[in-house]
Amino acid sequence: MLWVRQDWLDKLGLKPPQTVDELAAIAKAFIEQDPDGNGKPDTFGLLGDSDNTFGPLYSAYQAYPGMWLKDADGKVVYGTTTPQMKEALGKLSEMYAQGLLDKEYAIRKDTSELINGGRAGMFLFGGWSTGWGLYDSFKNDPKAVWKAYALPLDGSGQYNATLGPVSSLYFVVKKGYSNPEALVKYLNLYANVENDAEAMAKLINGVNAAYFPLRATFVEPNIVTNRLKAVKEALDGKIQPEQLRLDQKDVYDKVAANNADPGKDPGSWMYSTSYMVGGGALESPMNKVLGVFYSQTKSMELKWPALKKMEAEMITQIIMGRESLDAFDSFVAEWKKSGGDQITREIEEQLTE
Repeated sequence: MLWVRQDWLDKLGLKPPQTVDELAAIAKAFIEQDPDGNGKPDTFGLLGDSDNTFGPLYSAYQAYPGMWLKDADGKVVYGTTTPQMKEALGKLSEMYAQGLLDKEYAIRKDTSELINGGRAGMFLFGGWSTGWGLYDSFKNDPKAVWKAYALPLDGSGQYNATLGPVSSLYFVVKKGYSNPEALVKYLNLYANVENDAEAMAKLINGVNAAYFPLRATFVEPNIVTNRLKAVKEALDGKIQPEQLRLDQKDVYDKVAANNADPGKDPGSWMYSTSYMVGGGALESPMNKVLGVFYSQTKSMELKWPALKKMEAEMITQIIMGRESLDAFDSFVAEWKKSGGDQITREIEEQLTE
């Protein structure tokens, strides 16, 4: 999500940026037009961090670094090596040279200080950003109003959202174990207790699922927007709060508490803003981009760490202007030669098995 200080936009008479160029213009305005009103040139444009989390800016060029995809010809490609990535890096390098990005983004360990101190009004992060320091921004300046947007859009006017793997954790049972079904029964109980108040109440001493011996997370697709829809229905009186599922009721209680006394309780404020603002942005129309491979090949075990280091250094060097944009082509050639082509072939083989 693109998180923006809405009160700064309003003060400067600006609208949320629809495109990367509009985002750059707003970053420039936030730097030059004293949005905090203290008469000092101490505000920032767009924040980043050392992990290069400029995701929506890359996606606006249909570039998806770190993802394995298929190109127009159906061939497997690594997102960081595509022409679209080069174009996106060119724009980020231009913005950095103009001072629109935090000059110290690559070495700054914690950007929350800038946000909490009222020096930054725009950054890219997930819908849970309110648990990442935004409350202190609001606490230090009660006039601070943060909004989240599924922006910027690409050239065709759509927001491209990258998706992670469906599963990231697995339980295994030793071959020959006499009761493999025990694990399935356990997981069913676990999933029920996380979401069902009645199942929770039946546990001895009301033990929370978080303390079960095998910890995992089981969620339905679109869990945030589904919870938000249910909470809105309860707030609008379409259903009774008691009809909500356990996890939905928890969110409802915090949102209702914050509505009754905005900002009084940090936890309620953060939950309310995360779902009502951050979750609300997730309801926007978007093109969901799913990778074709999230596993590991044999060659990756040995070569991937070096390739990832090469990739990270290339991105930082180009954005910060220490290397020209032509360094991207040299990186791609070296990446392929150093194992990228071999790994790509192995992935194609796995996908065709």
